[in-house]
Amino acid sequence: MLGYIHESWQSYVQPLSLWPDTGEEPQAVFTNMARGLRMPTSEEQVRVRLRAMLRGQNVELGIEPIVALWAEPSKLSEQLQAAGLEAYTEHIVSHVVRDTETYTEYQAFAARLGSVAASQRDRLDRALRDLLWKWFHSKLVVLEDYAVTGNQIINRICEETPPGFHNRIMGLQNIKGPGLDFVYRWQAWDTCQKAVSQLHTPDPLVAEQGLRTLVAFRNTAYCVKSTSKRRSK
Repeated sequence: MLGYIHESWQSYVQPLSLWPDTGEEPQAVFTNMARGLRMPTSEEQVRVRLRAMLRGQNVELGIEPIVALWAEPSKLSEQLQAAGLEAYTEHIVSHVVRDTETYTEYQAFAARLGSVAASQRDRLDRALRDLLWKWFHSKLVVLEDYAVTGNQIINRICEETPPGFHNRIMGLQNIKGPGLDFVYRWQAWDTCQKAVSQLHTPDPLVAEQGLRTLVAFRNTAYCVKSTSKRRSK
């Protein structure tokens, strides 16, 4: 699969250049490409993502002093724990570090575009394609175990999703194995979520119906998953 993806990527990226026929400036071309891959092109974008993670954990008061530590992972970790986010500290910090590293790469390449001789353009175009592939490839998460369960797939999706972010998932499955089990897990979650919603209604008959569904429900792991801070759709 990765071979096919890489082959298609090469076909897509080969004609790309920092000096297109449109006459657009190299810096603008590069920035647009980075944005197209959802890479941070400013410090503020790194901070915005950190704010979203914090607000996803219902942190509102004292949020800016924490956000100000985005470039200092150790201090950020300490502040997150002090704010009562021990369960999410490692994930939050890892995503911030990843964003910071990507932003640093963006800055370093952008600095090379200040004054470029015509003889250097081909070399920079090749470097651009290498960087774009690195960024794109970092988004591909391959589960090597062909016998992976639906549970394990969903857990991995949660691990890859920044805490507090809203993640839209498109599922494609084959007729058996992990793909089918993945769909079954979401069907189980849907049953559980609807039953829990019924429990919150003022109508005692509807609430009782929801309770009966939960009592008969055997896949209890997904009752827990439905309360996850990472919201999936």
